[in-house]
Order: sequence, then C-alpha cells, then structure tokens
Amino acid sequence: MGRVIHFEISADDPQRAVNFYQNVYRPDFPRRPAPSYLPSTTSSPEPPRIDFSIMQCLKPGSDINTLDVPSIDDAIARIEMAGGKVLTGKLNLPRVGWFVYCQDNEGNPFSVMQFHPQALTLAQ
Repeated sequence: MGRVIHFEISADDPQRAVNFYQNVYRPDFPRRPAPSYLPSTTSSPEPPRIDFSIMQCLKPGSDINTLDVPSIDDAIARIEMAGGKVLTGKLNLPRVGWFVYCQDNEGNPFSVMQFHPQALTLAQ
C-alpha cells in the first residue's frame, strides 16, 4: 500500500466541525451540495499533499485514512485475502480515479484510491 493521501473526520454536526477546523487550521472548505460531506484543501495544489474532509458521523471515532494504491483491483483482492472487507463497490471519481471504503480485520474503517485522470472514460 502507498502513503496516506486523504483522511476523513467524523462529526455529529459537520458544519460545527468545519467551523472548528477553520478557526484552528484555516483550511479552505469550498461550498459543496452535500452538507454531510465537506472536503477541504489545506496545501498547495502540487503533490504530495494531504487534504481532509468532514463527514456525517457513522459512529464517534470512525475517522478514515485513504491510502494510495497502484491498482485498486489488486488492493481489493489483497484486503479480502487478508480477512478484511470491502464495504462499497468501486466508486469512480471523475478525472481523479477509483476509490473503495474498506474495513480491516479488527473492524477499523479505511479506504484505498487508485489515481487515474481518465477514470470516467475507462471501463470499470
């Protein structure tokens, strides 16, 4: 697996959490249509960068780290062989790549992402 490239912070009230992080770290939270998922930008657009999102809480303490992988299909196979679970189907993020939410064999959530700028146009 690659490096952590993104993390998600769970919150009972996402807007309240955004207010907190804007006061503490001053990230930019562009307005999005989904108030339950609020992505931020925290650094320059040049890689490597690590941004984060605030998302509606499933359960307290369920923050999620996203790992960069060279092949999402290989990562899914390795996760399942090691006793983990894939919690979502492979999601296509237009002009970014593919993404899945997973759970390790201890029940901890995480996600993996394969970057591919032509993801929307390629067969899944």
